[in-house]
Amino acid sequence: MIAFCNGFVILYANIGERGISMKLYKFRLAVCVVSAVAITVALRPAMAEIKVNKSISAEEAKDHAQETNTVCGLVAGTRYLDTAKTKPTFLNFTKPFPEQNFTVVIQNAARGKFKGPPEEVFKDKTVCVTGLITMSRGRPQITVDDPSQIELQDTPAASTNQPAATPAPAPATP
Repeated sequence: MIAFCNGFVILYANIGERGISMKLYKFRLAVCVVSAVAITVALRPAMAEIKVNKSISAEEAKDHAQETNTVCGLVAGTRYLDTAKTKPTFLNFTKPFPEQNFTVVIQNAARGKFKGPPEEVFKDKTVCVTGLITMSRGRPQITVDDPSQIELQDTPAASTNQPAATPAPAPATP
């Protein structure tokens, strides 16, 4: 189909020379466009249900650009840029900005879908995020459109910077 559709640019330039009418050209072009839309719509559910077999670390993410994958790591720094035009939220893995080795980008349109401010909910927590890994300024990132893409991992109290619970004193025996 791609070869069929690519020929339309050349075909358009030669309409009069090859005896092809504009009406026939428009019909063939319409068939090409409708076919492309139908294929895209048919594949969308399959693409949305991509399952990832293995999660990778933030350090490994740079080697998997342009792949859909799950990246797990500690959110060491967060930032909500409420003064920026697109108002993104950044979750930086391993080290805070500018030394992070991986970033989760949450666009403003997705912020309202979270139960709380993502920069507070995920700070100092270990998370796994699933999506297309892209590169921005030489560093890997995943842009999140839905909270279901981020999964909070069970972590011991020591790694969440929360004080450990102290046991209640035993009742005195008479």
